[in-house]
Amino acid sequence: MKYILLLSILILTASCSSIITDNNNILKGYFSYMADAALFVDCETNEKYPVAMKGDYITLEKEYLKVAETAGQKVIVELEGEYADLDKIEGEGKRTFLIVNKLIELQPNQTCK
Repeated sequence: MKYILLLSILILTASCSSIITDNNNILKGYFSYMADAALFVDCETNEKYPVAMKGDYITLEKEYLKVAETAGQKVIVELEGEYADLDKIEGEGKRTFLIVNKLIELQPNQTCK
C-alpha cells in the first residue's frame, strides 16, 4: 500500500512539474511605448528588452494606448512571449528582443511586487 501511495505522489509531482515547464513562456513585466519605441522590463530579472513589432505586438500596443494616461507610462502586462536575438534596429549586430506571442492582460496601476 505504501508503494502505491508513493507511486501516486511521484506521478502527480511529475505531471505538475511538466505543467509548470509548459508555462515558462508566460512573462510579466512593465511595458512602455513612446515614439515608435516599445520596451519591456521583466519583473523576474529586471532586465530591459526592446519589443519586436512581430507576433501579437499590435494587440499589445493598441490595448496599452487605451489605458496609458501619458506617453511612456509603465504598465504591467502579462503575456506569452519569448526572447530572441534579432538584428539591431540601428547599426550592425544582434540584440535580444521580446517577441509577443499572445497578450494575456494589462494591469494598470499595478507593480511587479
